Amino acid sequence: MTTTEELQLKITALSLQVEKHDTDQKELATELAQAKLDLKEVNKPILSQEHYDILCDTISDNLSQFDFDESGSFDMDFGIDYDGRIHVENMSFNNIDEIQRLIEEAIEQTFKTIE
Repeated sequence: MTTTEELQLKITALSLQVEKHDTDQKELATELAQAKLDLKEVNKPILSQEHYDILCDTISDNLSQFDFDESGSFDMDFGIDYDGRIHVENMSFNNIDEIQRLIEEAIEQTFKTIE
């Protein structure tokens, strides 16, 4: 039969082991997440600064040509305040496909693609 003191020592030792295991698990999870990020970074295609600048300019130029003022590009849900004023409760842009198409076409016109 074990004494109360022996059981207390055993509980303390097991608690310390659990805490160490939790710490080790958190450290391993952090290392795993970092390894996944490193793998993504290593597998990224290489893009020169010159090409990056051209790409950014191409995207910026095409976005500035898009008419964001066109109300048909947005879905809006309206509401009425307690004092009778109308307000926009929700607004979502529904023309993302058109922007994507414009940018893709501009990139295709700016760069040669290889397979």
